[in-house]
Amino acid sequence: MHERSNSIVSRRVLVNATPVGTLEQVASGHFVFTYDRDCDPANFVSLLMPVRLASYSWHDLHPVFAACLPAEPVRGLLQEQLIRAGNKDPFALLDRCTVTAGRWQVLHSAAKPAPPDRQATAELMEATDSRTYFQSLYAQQYTPTLPLSTLSLQRLAVAMDERYLYRADPGAGSEIYNEHCCAAIAQRAGFDIPEVVWSADRRVMRLPRYDAGPKGRLGVEDLCALQGLPASGRYTTSMERMVSVTAALVAPVRRRAIRRELFRRTVLAHLLGDTERHLKSYELCYQTIDDVALGPLIGLCTDWSAPPGDPSLKPALSVVDQRSFVLKKGSWRRFAAHCSLADREASAIIDWVSNAWAAEQQALREAATELTRPWLRRLEEYWAIGAQRLRTAY
Repeated sequence: MHERSNSIVSRRVLVNATPVGTLEQVASGHFVFTYDRDCDPANFVSLLMPVRLASYSWHDLHPVFAACLPAEPVRGLLQEQLIRAGNKDPFALLDRCTVTAGRWQVLHSAAKPAPPDRQATAELMEATDSRTYFQSLYAQQYTPTLPLSTLSLQRLAVAMDERYLYRADPGAGSEIYNEHCCAAIAQRAGFDIPEVVWSADRRVMRLPRYDAGPKGRLGVEDLCALQGLPASGRYTTSMERMVSVTAALVAPVRRRAIRRELFRRTVLAHLLGDTERHLKSYELCYQTIDDVALGPLIGLCTDWSAPPGDPSLKPALSVVDQRSFVLKKGSWRRFAAHCSLADREASAIIDWVSNAWAAEQQALREAATELTRPWLRRLEEYWAIGAQRLRTAY
């Protein structure tokens, strides 16, 4: 254990407003988290960090805490601006980002949580130019303010208040329309998709926060942090390993359902051509250690940065040693076996998902506008190729 006297700077950590321990950077540069001696074992901050007397030491910020920071390159730009402003506190960015971190929060010893600005979020949804309002909301969490063009580096930027999650398209709306269509296909395929409310100009979508539980916020951890990886490692594993890790973290009675759901989500990502189904897009939610479950399916998006069928478009994670949307024949059978699925069940899932986009096609066409109709025609090309590839690789 590290002596508290070696601490350079520290923060208190809370779980659902209850103090549970101290996070500090020590003289060696390592980050150390220590639970309070009287901490309730139920108030663990991570599935990988059960309550104990010994400290948890990491060469960098622990993955569970770093997971709530914005992705690169936005994170690096924010850190650079803080340093230029003379703020070298290693927890400066974390202080403002933990509003998004599920049930735990890191606080400065003298700080108190700032109440969310409901007026700002109400104006956001009614605005005729929601991008400007979203930038203000986003800046409240990720300080200092960044140009909107910088936010576009994240594809769809995300912000939260105490009730909702907001996703915004910094461009003309094509990306958020893309996500809307993908969500509609997923819903048609039987996936549980959170209810979406659109802003007046349809450039911001609002979803209910999925970390709300009956006894306070749920714990939320992505599969990147749960493998002890930094955000940069989100593409560095396979779906097989992710299935095994996820199954090991849930109760035995839930393992078969978890494996089946991960198989379904992988098939859907290949149909849609979603290149961002990486480790950080898969999350586990829980109230206690015994009720760990997969988080909701959000953020689906067809990658249309290259022509349909272009080999440069690759899935985020490999399947049976192939990081490609063009899988060899028999690949889905092998992956299904790893997920403990019988051939008949796996085949039925692939057929069901393959047919979902065709079944939803008419509804999407009827709802399309003069602006969105060209976008839809382009997306349909990707989905047709994806459905064909699924059947070929079975």
